[in-house]
Amino acid sequence: MAKKTTSDKMGDKLKNNFEKVKLDIQRKKELAEKNMDEKKKDYYPEETTNLQNPPKSLPNNLHDKLIIEETHNVKFLNFSLNNTEYAIELKYVNEIVRYSGVVKIPRSKEYLVGIINLRDQIISVVNIGYFLDEVEFLPNDNSRIIIITVDQILYGILVNKVSQVLNISSNSIRNFQESEKGRNGKVLKGIDSSDNGDKITLLLDISKFGFIPQ
Repeated sequence: MAKKTTSDKMGDKLKNNFEKVKLDIQRKKELAEKNMDEKKKDYYPEETTNLQNPPKSLPNNLHDKLIIEETHNVKFLNFSLNNTEYAIELKYVNEIVRYSGVVKIPRSKEYLVGIINLRDQIISVVNIGYFLDEVEFLPNDNSRIIIITVDQILYGILVNKVSQVLNISSNSIRNFQESEKGRNGKVLKGIDSSDNGDKITLLLDISKFGFIPQ
């Protein structure tokens, strides 16, 4: 076997040193990556936990309950005719104006109170009491005209007084029995009993009244 020269020995030594340095660098790299992972867990514990234990969704029954509560509450505008409380769905209501400037039309329909000019729009004002067998009333300072839109046509309905907006749940609405409706039954939507009987409010379907083209 040939005897190694001094240069060969130095080459082997450098090679061994290089391998040691390479292994040392690899170990340091692995240690640094491990430390980074530990620090990430310390800084972002919630993120790590969430990945391991993803949050649960809302229970189905709670989700359904929220939807039911939202879809079964309807807003109504409460008003009075003589001594009776009525309400119509708020979605039909545009605005409420004072009773003034009504021009009567000779030989017109019995239910037509007259017409008004509201911002250059001619609007028919109707006495809905005519369709509810209410005795004719005389307008006073509290009387109002409720401007409504049905099938893209504006109407005004004359009432004694506008009270409030009601948020009524379907659970508190009692439907009319056939024997209770009478000849004007199609305009009656139901009875609101949300006040535990202290006040009875008749809910009307304004789109079914006789002055609306069917």
